[in-house]
Amino acid sequence: MLTISHAASEAIHAMMRVPGVPAEGGVRVQLAPDHRRLSVLLVAEPADGDLRYDAGGGASLYVAGEVTDRVQNKVFDAGRNDAGRMQFRLGSARPRNSAARTN
Repeated sequence: MLTISHAASEAIHAMMRVPGVPAEGGVRVQLAPDHRRLSVLLVAEPADGDLRYDAGGGASLYVAGEVTDRVQNKVFDAGRNDAGRMQFRLGSARPRNSAARTN
């Protein structure tokens, strides 16, 4: 099970407010081009094989099929870096103020 923190849920909602993002759009976790890291991007729709996780309020987090094993029993969290930019991260411990959201 993947847990989505409250901070990550809010960040996903903020990304979904970008003009032109359809209702079936969402944030997708996939392999980065180097195939070692994960990347997060805004998508108009899920890709074939994606798992959908409810980020609350109708927002979706899609996880690419090839990385589902990497997110099992993890927490998808978000926060701002020193430059003020939003960053997402996977952790193994459940943060405070989080709610379990599953597909």
